[in-house]
Amino acid sequence: MTDGGPSRRASVDYLAELREVVGARRVDIESSGLSAQQWLDRRWDELNTEHPPAWMSRDVTVGAVRGDRGAHLIAVPLILQGGRERLWGDVNNRPDSYRQIVQGLLDDPFELWYSRMGQVSLERYDGPFGPTYAVCSDGRHRVHAAKALELPYLSARVDQIWESPRAGAEVSGTDRKHMSLLADLGLITDLRSFPSLSVATLACDLDVPWVLDPPESVCRISRDYAVAYPRYRDTRFYELTADESAARTMEYLAEVAPSREHASKVLRRRLKPLVATVRQRLRGMLRR
Repeated sequence: MTDGGPSRRASVDYLAELREVVGARRVDIESSGLSAQQWLDRRWDELNTEHPPAWMSRDVTVGAVRGDRGAHLIAVPLILQGGRERLWGDVNNRPDSYRQIVQGLLDDPFELWYSRMGQVSLERYDGPFGPTYAVCSDGRHRVHAAKALELPYLSARVDQIWESPRAGAEVSGTDRKHMSLLADLGLITDLRSFPSLSVATLACDLDVPWVLDPPESVCRISRDYAVAYPRYRDTRFYELTADESAARTMEYLAEVAPSREHASKVLRRRLKPLVATVRQRLRGMLRR
């Protein structure tokens, strides 16, 4: 199975495309006059300036399902997170693995280098225009190196899938105040709170899986998702969540709630103290 990524014409022979890109990258590295490590260091700086790793964990989650563990070719631009590292190239165990991967690309025939890469372990996160991926249990060094090399594909197995939530699913979150708001809006029912976790039942289907998260997380995930799927920027949901104003961002909750009228009233009531606080702070600043 191949996930070729967004808005892309499918290639007849993915392996041939990968071989061609690898050959071109070999020429680029050799002509740079840099060592494998020097070239990598430069690429890490570029990557971390342009698109550092996404942080795809959700504050409000629906249980993941087991992947099929079959062989996949996954488009590398859709792999947004290479483990728990906040920077590309920052895996601190066996750091020499990066250099060995790039040196192998320079020294070995494509078939041998490709077979040594093997399959990485990924988890898939569903979204409105297609999935994105993160390293699951194995493959951090290879994914970070693939991003540096700008490979089009990696061989992978999908070990875990976070699907779009459906009505009746059990959801959980650690922010009790936010979970209470979701319940008041009618998005979740049967809310039960425990010392470190709140659990509830989802009341409606959600096309955007991260809609239940607090505003700051929704903004972050939306921004990262738009890097992989530029079409997402044209949606109403992105228009709302791209705004980092908490009051405006939370309008999307009313738009997806089972009763928009009820949810809008709840939000207005909840946001009044917030607006009053902001206005009070502004008046204080103006008096100085």
